[in-house]
Amino acid sequence: MKFTIDRQTLVAGLNTVSTSIDSKTTIPILNGIKLTLTTEGLYLTGSNGEISIEWFIPSTDNKAKMIIQETGALVLPAGFFSSIVKSLPDAMVTVETTSDSQVTITSGTSIFNLNYLNASDYPQLPVVEQNNLLQMPVQLLNELIKETTFAASRQETRPILTGVHFTFANGEFKAVATDSHRLSQRILPMEEGLKEFDMVIPAKSLLDLAKSFQNDSEFVEISSMENQVLFKTPRMSFYSRLLEGNYPNTDRLIPESYETSATFNVRELLSSVERASLMAHETANINLVRLHLNEDEITLTSQSPEIGNVEETLTPIQYEGRDLTIAFNPDYMKAALKAFKGEEVRIQFISPVRPFTLIPEESDQNIVQLITPVRTN
Repeated sequence: MKFTIDRQTLVAGLNTVSTSIDSKTTIPILNGIKLTLTTEGLYLTGSNGEISIEWFIPSTDNKAKMIIQETGALVLPAGFFSSIVKSLPDAMVTVETTSDSQVTITSGTSIFNLNYLNASDYPQLPVVEQNNLLQMPVQLLNELIKETTFAASRQETRPILTGVHFTFANGEFKAVATDSHRLSQRILPMEEGLKEFDMVIPAKSLLDLAKSFQNDSEFVEISSMENQVLFKTPRMSFYSRLLEGNYPNTDRLIPESYETSATFNVRELLSSVERASLMAHETANINLVRLHLNEDEITLTSQSPEIGNVEETLTPIQYEGRDLTIAFNPDYMKAALKAFKGEEVRIQFISPVRPFTLIPEESDQNIVQLITPVRTN
């Protein structure tokens, strides 16, 4: 193998692929990045067994200025190779195998020699049939990931809840995440005629996917097969395993009616909850804020026996319904509000002990956040 390439282009590819590499892996070769050089260009591959990322730099990329002299494939230690390339002094870098076990990396006056492993020992990428694809803008998928992943469980006691439930049917794409205490759901209308699917993707995989995108203006194609899902852009193929099991029916959790409703400015409400939570976090084992609603006044209160108390007066944009006092975890409320990109949010309540919902006032955002209240005496 021998090729010369623009250093920054190579660095960008290595940064993307490195997202999938876990230094704690028990499979030594997965500590490396696989380089496959063909006449078409350079493929960089990384994997940790849960996700795999392949990044392609075509030989026709003017920015890469790639010169291919000899094709081949090998595996280099990810950490060392990335650090070396990032620290090189010149704009161009040459990678060349010089023996059966070593590769030379040259840039300007710097010369590094690294031992490499055989590419044939590297695990093969999953095979996912790319037909009946669902396609959406990268920017939209990133929004969806931000709006749902925070609500997934971080506890392995119920592994299925550590993922986000993706379904597509009847022209409707739905993403749902819940940890049994809160829920976040986003629905997107899509063209009909595509193949229906039902899969649960680890939330961590989706967060890694969001970090891997380099161009928000591109489109991403989503396809799945058996226990794998593939997200593909013109340069990147991102593979993730799917979680096994049946995701709970969350549709029944979202109330269809309510007794009390209040609309707030998102930023103002978030700031008030953040201030109230300062006191809530000071009380050991009790992290709650109370919301008191009536026609005359709406307040947020929290107290700590050791420190003191706080009261925030809220000014709703609109209010209707019965008087109500409800307690909740402020961290859940903050995370839900941060997921909204609009300016106004409508909160709907049934009773002090029933889950309440947060819905953006913007009609083009089909998002529902649900929070279970904290029962108090």
